[in-house]
Amino acid sequence: MAEGVGGATRASTRYRPGKLRWWLLPLGAALTLTALVWGFAETVEDAVEEHARAAIEGAGLTDVWVGSADYREVTLVGPVGDEDAALAAVAGDALITSALYDGFGEEPQPEPTTSPSATAEPTATAEPTPTPSPSETDAGPLPTIDPIIFDTTSPDLTPAARAELDEVAGVLLDTLETHGAITVTIIGYTDSIGTAEANLALSEARARNVADYLVQQGIPRSILEPSGRGEEDPRASNATASGREANRRVEITITEG
Repeated sequence: MAEGVGGATRASTRYRPGKLRWWLLPLGAALTLTALVWGFAETVEDAVEEHARAAIEGAGLTDVWVGSADYREVTLVGPVGDEDAALAAVAGDALITSALYDGFGEEPQPEPTTSPSATAEPTATAEPTPTPSPSETDAGPLPTIDPIIFDTTSPDLTPAARAELDEVAGVLLDTLETHGAITVTIIGYTDSIGTAEANLALSEARARNVADYLVQQGIPRSILEPSGRGEEDPRASNATASGREANRRVEITITEG
């Protein structure tokens, strides 16, 4: 107690700090360490995916792509016939510790061999009838495909576009069986919103995304020819919302050869 003026007394107080929450220190350290580890793992996965992509491109495997990267492990996707070459391409990279291969299609069959002792003497037979090529048979007309529509300023496939491309992939596989060699032209377009330069890049990205999705469904990349034309050749007027929607498209055309 302290004595005040006139003999009165007044109480004096002093600040006393609370007890340190000791558990806050290890909690903060654990959270910091977790963030560092997570960021490091993300960086390693990006590098692994880039190394794998460069390796398969260097090996000339145009139908193989990197499906996913899980830390230092990668999963490659492509035709079953390219499995050995794809795994060999990434095997020499020190950053990649494990590689899996997810193949699609049928395993190529070896050519039949004939034993020399089984060679038959030529006999006088009628000339064999040439087997007509698919284009010479009644294969019917090539199918037409409706345009794939995109959202405004976006190169990403919508759920509706993916469903349509699933059907397109089935049509292309059937056409390959009935017509033999075909070429699939994939041309991306945009509406008039944005600059001409940005729209050209956007249309090219839309065409590439359509081609990549078709390859995932088993279509050979070698028959696909994606390109972009920006806001050229509009199907409708860009003055209306419905017209701009019709112009945000990718057109797919099938031709012989």
